[in-house]
Amino acid sequence: MNNKLCIGIRTLNRTNYLKQCLDSLASNTDLEGVDFHFIQDGAVSQYTDIRYASDESIDDNLNLLKKSKLPNKEILVKPFNTGTSIHKELQLDILFPRYEYVIMCDDDLVFSKNYIANIKVLFEQFKDEPKAGMLQTSFRHEGNNLQGLKKAEKSKDIMSYGFSHRWEQGFWRKSAEKIKPIIRPYFDLIRNIDFNKLWRELSSYPEIRKEIHEMYGTAFAGDHVLEVSTQTAGYSGIHTNINLHKTIGKRGGYSFKGGRFDIGNYGEIQLYDVGNVDKYQIKKT
Repeated sequence: MNNKLCIGIRTLNRTNYLKQCLDSLASNTDLEGVDFHFIQDGAVSQYTDIRYASDESIDDNLNLLKKSKLPNKEILVKPFNTGTSIHKELQLDILFPRYEYVIMCDDDLVFSKNYIANIKVLFEQFKDEPKAGMLQTSFRHEGNNLQGLKKAEKSKDIMSYGFSHRWEQGFWRKSAEKIKPIIRPYFDLIRNIDFNKLWRELSSYPEIRKEIHEMYGTAFAGDHVLEVSTQTAGYSGIHTNINLHKTIGKRGGYSFKGGRFDIGNYGEIQLYDVGNVDKYQIKKT
């Protein structure tokens, strides 16, 4: 496994989501030169003995990963449940400096058929752009998030500066190595606790909550802290103006809490295979 690009996916216990995610990647038009790295979380926290998944659901995930037609697969199985935020540290440390480009994403996403072909173009085109530190392939949906085919065709080769949804975050080796020391104190704080308890119970671990707030402001989850750390490192995000992926994660865990999926009409978002892009343009503001 020595390709330039790696797609790293964190998996929970939602095999139905994972199957759709894997199938969409396997149907991509250009799988050549891509490695795939999976982190499967464990079932029980070693710090609180709380069970967050069944052994059967984890076995189902692992069987699905092993049977997947994706090439160049590497699977890391966690013995305990750590929560997904600490997986960001594992991905940053394992995948860099092994790769030039890495996409870190969740298992409740499905991708357009030209997703991989286009991220290859994006990583190469903007590798020497000093402001570009994080790559994402959607626009952050606030309110009206629907986009018709005509608008998608007009916007298919347009990029904008800024950040999109945190369930997909891509990095160049150069930006990742600069960001790592900034986010490391966050990982040090959450490494030896039950992060799911921290996430779900507002009264838990008050001192840790205070330290995170002092260092990273309102950011709390690993993906948000990573975005803040990217900005602290002097970078901006850069994102496409069409959706090359969408979430199917209505059942919580990563992407949504409560009724946000329905309120935001996320289930109505369409992905369009509008063709591969040879070169992107930066949208002028």
